[in-house]
Amino acid sequence: MIFMYMVFGEQLINHTQANFSILTALKQSSVSKVCVVTDVPNLYAALAKDERVDVFSVESETIQSWMGKHKLVYRTKMKAFQLVAEKYPNTSIVYLDSDTFVFGDLKEMNEDLDNNISFMHLPEGKLSEMSAKTMKVMWKESKGKEVGGIVVNQDHKMWNAGVIGIPGKRLVETVDLALNVCDELCELNSRIRLVEQFSYSLVLTESGELRNCDQWLGHYWGNKPGWDEFILAFFAKSQIMGYQLSDQLENINEEVLRSIPVHVKRSSTKSKLNKRLDKTFKDKPTYLKV
Repeated sequence: MIFMYMVFGEQLINHTQANFSILTALKQSSVSKVCVVTDVPNLYAALAKDERVDVFSVESETIQSWMGKHKLVYRTKMKAFQLVAEKYPNTSIVYLDSDTFVFGDLKEMNEDLDNNISFMHLPEGKLSEMSAKTMKVMWKESKGKEVGGIVVNQDHKMWNAGVIGIPGKRLVETVDLALNVCDELCELNSRIRLVEQFSYSLVLTESGELRNCDQWLGHYWGNKPGWDEFILAFFAKSQIMGYQLSDQLENINEEVLRSIPVHVKRSSTKSKLNKRLDKTFKDKPTYLKV
């Protein structure tokens, strides 16, 4: 089973998150290799010292072209999936967003992938029943339409795409079909932000059994501030203490990972008040005199 990541751009925190997630993956004996597709390969140089880590260096211009004619950022993830699948065909591959981590034994997940079972992080609900405005528009514009040979119906669910696991037995054709479905959905929909996510949901649902994997893999999109603070402190300590890669792996504690919430509900009123206060009472910085 291969784990893969697609991380690009100049936002250092995204690469920091990915580095930490990869460390949690490398602790797992079920993970035979970790692939990283990026336009900043030097940010993964330390991890690349491990023979299991394979860094795919891609030019920024190539990544821009991967967005396609609709300039869909998440389409780059699908093209990266194709790139890794071409090098490692017939091998089960699990894609992870950078804001993820492994906290459970992946032996069962690996066995299920070998048995032709697919994974996404967890189901979010039937598209036809979701209340968010974007979802309502997607359903209105997609219902009853055929994309990639799949007719969108009221029972199709939207799954969280922070994790996508595809069995090796049908890897290449599934990855290619998901990309085709995405492009066709982009032609149908005026709101395309979540089209990539729905494309994988459709294809993996129709191609066999699809299961959730949140019992092994955490996705902290709902508490990035809390996790960023923890991860930055982890790497700061590693730097100060002069830890090697093996030391970092040893210092990842599953109990600690479980103790940090993956989602925190924050008050919208508090957020609005803080923005008003920040705008009214601005900080007054003092700089060193030249």
